[in-house]
Amino acid sequence: MFTIDAHVHTAASGHHTTDRVIDVAKKAFERGLTAVGICEHASGMLNGCTESGFRSLLLSPRTRAGVKILIGAEANVFKNGETDISPELYKKLDYVVASLHKECYKNAGITENTKTLIHLMERGGCDILGHPADIAYPLDLRAVVKSAKETGVLIEINEASIREGGYRGDNRALTAELLLWCKRYNAPVSVGSDSHGREFVGVTPTAEAFFSVMNFPKRLIANRSVDEFLASLRRNR
Repeated sequence: MFTIDAHVHTAASGHHTTDRVIDVAKKAFERGLTAVGICEHASGMLNGCTESGFRSLLLSPRTRAGVKILIGAEANVFKNGETDISPELYKKLDYVVASLHKECYKNAGITENTKTLIHLMERGGCDILGHPADIAYPLDLRAVVKSAKETGVLIEINEASIREGGYRGDNRALTAELLLWCKRYNAPVSVGSDSHGREFVGVTPTAEAFFSVMNFPKRLIANRSVDEFLASLRRNR
């Protein structure tokens, strides 16, 4: 169904893989992808990518092994909806995914967690809200999706969060609720494997099964082509 995996990491994210961009690109080509989004963890994560690292990625070849390379970032969300991506870098990147991670944000309860993400979106801190269906961070998903629709932010459906035996636990019920609200508000979504290295790049069967079972509108899935994905980003509208 998808020709672009919008959330992939390499060794520059500092953990779980030694694979480089070329390794990811070769595997993406084998699996029929036309584009892949390299979204390294930003510097708030231990051994994450520094701003100079992101600048180097931006200067690197944008086509590898026949696959278009988009350079994004996975920003870490902090208290009050701030992130570790500067406004200057934000403008240079193709897009920014912003996510709650235990290394950078302590669960503050459903009300405060929701306020934090809504403030993040309202101030223009991201293009995609990363893995919001996460049992570690309870959210008012209706309010989050409504705000995402209003601010033009894509909601991520994260394969690593719903894959059987995934390291974030069982987020299937939350993902079903998230997609219901996305259908209700006509809020577009982005799909990402969240693969660290080549292993799972382009492998999103659980997300695809959710879309099928829930009869989720294809028009709301940004990953059908790289052009549609880029056009759906708030910065390009």
